[in-house]
Amino acid sequence: MSSFNKEQEQAIMTRGKTILVSAPAGSGKTRILVERMRRLIEGDRYEIDNFLVLTFTDAAGKEMKQRLSLQLHEDLADPSIDQETKAHIERQLLKLPQSYMTTFDSFCKVLLEKYGYLVGVMPGFEVNASPELIQSTVLDQCFHKWVVNPQFQDYCRRHNLKNNFDDLKKTLINYNSSTGSYVNFQETLQEFYQTYYHIDDFSSSPIFSLLVRSYKDAFEDALSNYNTLENYCSKENFESFFTGNEKKVSIAESLSTYLMSHVDAFKHPLTYDTFCSLLKDKPASSVNMAWKEMGIEKDDQRRKRFENLKKAVMAPINGLKELIWIEDLHEFEELLNLSFQDIQFLLGNGGLLESFQFAYREEKKRLNQLDFHDLEEYATKLLSDDLPVLQTINASLKEIMLDEYQDTNQIQENLVLKLAGQAHDHKGLQVVPMFMVGDMKQSIYRFRQADPRIFKEKFDSYVPYELATDQDQFIRIDLKHNYRSEKAVLDSINYIFDCIMDNEIGGLEYFNDPNALLRYDYVVKKRSLEELSLIHDYDSEVMIGFSEKTKDYTKSELEAHMIASKIIKMHEEDGYAFKDFAILMRNTTDFITYKKIFENYGIPANITLSKGLFDSNEALSLIALLKALINPYDDIAMTSVLHNNFVFSHFDENELLALRDQSEQPESLYEDVKKAGTYKSVLFIDTFENLRKIALTSSPYETLIAILEASRYQDFVSSLINGEQRSSNIDTLVELARSSNEYRYLEDFVDFVDSGVQKSPGKIASDESNAVEFMTIHKSKGLQFKVVFLSNMQHKFNTTDETSYILMDQANGIASKYRQFRETDEFGNVLVEYENPYRNLIGKAIHKEAVDEEMRILYVALTRAEKKLIMTGIIDDEKRLIDLAAKVQANESDPNRPSNNTVIFNNHLRKVNCFFDWIMMALMRHPDVENDLKHFIPSITPNLDLRRTGFSKLNNEETALARFHLEIQSLADITSTMPQKHALDAIDQYHKVQDYYNYVYPYQDKERSIAVTTLQALADEEGFEHLENQSSKREEALSLGTLVHNVLYYCPFDQTDFTSLINRLQDEGMFTDEEYQLICQYQPHLDDFRNSAVYQLIAESTFFKEKPFRYFNGEQVINGIFDIVFIHDDDVYVLDYKTDHITSTNSYKKLQDKHRIQLETYKEILTKQFHKPVKGYVYYLETNQMIEV
Repeated sequence: MSSFNKEQEQAIMTRGKTILVSAPAGSGKTRILVERMRRLIEGDRYEIDNFLVLTFTDAAGKEMKQRLSLQLHEDLADPSIDQETKAHIERQLLKLPQSYMTTFDSFCKVLLEKYGYLVGVMPGFEVNASPELIQSTVLDQCFHKWVVNPQFQDYCRRHNLKNNFDDLKKTLINYNSSTGSYVNFQETLQEFYQTYYHIDDFSSSPIFSLLVRSYKDAFEDALSNYNTLENYCSKENFESFFTGNEKKVSIAESLSTYLMSHVDAFKHPLTYDTFCSLLKDKPASSVNMAWKEMGIEKDDQRRKRFENLKKAVMAPINGLKELIWIEDLHEFEELLNLSFQDIQFLLGNGGLLESFQFAYREEKKRLNQLDFHDLEEYATKLLSDDLPVLQTINASLKEIMLDEYQDTNQIQENLVLKLAGQAHDHKGLQVVPMFMVGDMKQSIYRFRQADPRIFKEKFDSYVPYELATDQDQFIRIDLKHNYRSEKAVLDSINYIFDCIMDNEIGGLEYFNDPNALLRYDYVVKKRSLEELSLIHDYDSEVMIGFSEKTKDYTKSELEAHMIASKIIKMHEEDGYAFKDFAILMRNTTDFITYKKIFENYGIPANITLSKGLFDSNEALSLIALLKALINPYDDIAMTSVLHNNFVFSHFDENELLALRDQSEQPESLYEDVKKAGTYKSVLFIDTFENLRKIALTSSPYETLIAILEASRYQDFVSSLINGEQRSSNIDTLVELARSSNEYRYLEDFVDFVDSGVQKSPGKIASDESNAVEFMTIHKSKGLQFKVVFLSNMQHKFNTTDETSYILMDQANGIASKYRQFRETDEFGNVLVEYENPYRNLIGKAIHKEAVDEEMRILYVALTRAEKKLIMTGIIDDEKRLIDLAAKVQANESDPNRPSNNTVIFNNHLRKVNCFFDWIMMALMRHPDVENDLKHFIPSITPNLDLRRTGFSKLNNEETALARFHLEIQSLADITSTMPQKHALDAIDQYHKVQDYYNYVYPYQDKERSIAVTTLQALADEEGFEHLENQSSKREEALSLGTLVHNVLYYCPFDQTDFTSLINRLQDEGMFTDEEYQLICQYQPHLDDFRNSAVYQLIAESTFFKEKPFRYFNGEQVINGIFDIVFIHDDDVYVLDYKTDHITSTNSYKKLQDKHRIQLETYKEILTKQFHKPVKGYVYYLETNQMIEV
């Protein structure tokens, strides 16, 4: 851009006002900030230290300084500028490096370095970016003190159901972080209590307002579902659905009358009594469907479809009643007060959080350290009225500028308002104009406590520039043009968001706000719409693959192959370089899968991750060696070192067993190796002892360097598959040791690594100059790429925020479930958990905020594309698209849609859990996609018969070049293009590391190691009779067995029911859709297990789940996993779960024989471990039958 458009000039030149600039993606906001500073310096003679410019990343601050410096240097070379101005510019350039053009954290740090002594911050403090180790240590000390407190004991008995404080520790650390964004959390907590827990008249309480809103939404959703049902019945000519008789009305009349009357009632003010009476209403009794007369049998798919749609009608209302129905107001108020007592004990004045924060603060004082929350907290204290700092800084400023203002939190906003003299208590301060730039549609940092309401409140209240008068001091300027992307890309994004975003879903208007649209600047770009319409190179594309529920590939693998083939084609045919492509995903889960597959296509790739370094195998191996150097008598660490692929170790299982002293009182493994006397053991001890000497006298960094030289481990991992990433991880670990000055001793460094801190893995760079970029959408913010693949569209949204025991929301308060012990006749004193309707209402509000943010995340992803946008996803089959099309068609007649809002889909349709549904519902309206869908899926045609006049306004100048090409690939289509390189790669990898695999095992008649279940299977083959009627679906059985074992691994063996557990695991992404359906179908067997005597016995025991073992039986190494071992009344039990299909014809003895070898092996191993007899059982979940072996 060589010049500025009208709105940009307004933003640059307006003076003496506080200005909010709403700057959509690609509108040049950084350029405007820099140009405004330049003109204020040169034209208005501002000094550089009259500015306070705050950003959220160091990179953004440095970029602004660099741009301003470059611009000012160019102006110095301009012969038309007078000498006085040049001298002024030169002075500003000298002061630029020390200017307040930085992040919030850095600005607060500078303030505290200058004035911190005024609030008790000592000079020379360090900022601890990873305080997890200190927090954990302090909490351990706190627990030691708290554990003698009866109130703490009572709280833990009811809430801390494990044998440790790990969950409570995590809770307190999380709340320490999240409450740090509040200006004064204790005041906020008391405001919550006064607002939500003091109820004089429930009908006028904010909880009742939340309750009514939730039910209003539920009835509207039910009405939308009814409309889908009605449309289906019309298309199928189910006349009996619409026909009643003299005694009963039709199903259609019964449901529609009931729902529409209630939707209308919820539009008017309600009292609690009226509300209750409404919920007691039921649809009128109706006639049954005349299936027999219509000749439709019970197993007819049309009838099943009808029943599913009919069941879905009332589902939103019925589901809500289970969560938030308040039967007795008195009991509800009592529940509120009891639950708040627990909240107060945990988070309130004098509570556990405050006690921890005090101890943590004292420890930081002792170490002279601050964390990032301290920077803003102490800086806020510095700006109090009774100290001179605020007056001094305020007097020096003429303008405060904030970049990415939509990401501001409450404490940051409070700090800036104080400095600007715009806080409500700004006594004696000048009012400093503020210049805030941001885009509400790009507010995606809720997990960092960013509060987009701050931006939105100003957006809604500030006067638009066009309407402002001289008296208006708070102005909003809307930038209207995007200079990043081609018009075809912008119009495609507009088309999608016109259909799906508004205040209800997304948090702000799009189609109804002309300033929200992405516009192309024909003047600056010097191209007309007519010219652009002839170009199809930038048309958007959608690629959908059908997995057909294959077990041969995961959906991620199929999608990776599909995208890789597309990239190769565009690289070869369209001339795109690999560096032109970016693949954006919601999270990093599938990055490594994609990279491995891309390697088979010869596609270089860079991957950017934000955590996971300490979970990598190579980091774990080196950390185990560091632990062994610190304490060689740590047998776990020593076993890892001996077994690992270091050139001085690499002992296999049989060598380790040969080393092990088999006496009744064996020594440590370290002593055994020293006594062994073999060539290999002597070599190991010599190298290990030399490394120990280095470790005792050197820094962690120097120790790691010595380890890598002695072990050649980095050479080894570099030669493995994905070796670049592995080697880069080692480099990152070494660099972390070098830069961690506060951990000068090896033991401190290892404790730091073990503290739970997360660090980014090394940067994977296949070729820095020409590689495809893999990035999360959050990481991509602020960047741009020629071609963007939005991948993994079918990935479900993360909803874990709404499942916590305590839920807190700035706009809706705080609430928790409640637990108390209750005496029962059958079970004695039991712990009972009560659902709190208020908590569940907050959960619904949090869910809405999360969905709103997901839509903004989608916007960020799509707006990264410069030239081409490609959206991809893998679904099971065509049924999902057919069902979605039916809902899109029903939307056209939805009674919830206002007559003047025919472009935006109804709320219920947009309440989805993935990007796929949002994007595809919008694109099903587009003629290009409609034709493509009909081509690929002919059976979808009736559902795509849409009344296009209803959304004719969707076709406008800002969507004129929205053109989409849809491609659907079957499983065979995807697999047919896969390169056949896997075998060669494996051979190549083997030759690279063959030195590590040249050991010849001396015993050829037995396997080196064998699974205990394989031993049992071999015995079955040799002599045991197979069970009758076992399932022939072996793959399905194995898949089910894995799923069941996963669920039981996470089972806490407390009052948690399997429905809640399975749903939580599903929310956390544990299952695919088909796996979720499979485990839900199997759940009745798990419920039977939960009600069994053995479940209760385990719950009352000390238990260990999924513990792996290796055992030498004199001939070979046996490995396996104990499903669960538990100790009750000093007796030891081992239980193995079985999902095998058995029938009553299988005798008890036959079942004993089937598992005898496996269980006898388990018992033998555990008997040697516990030195007492062990009882072994097999539990058949399908028949609720336990077999003692």
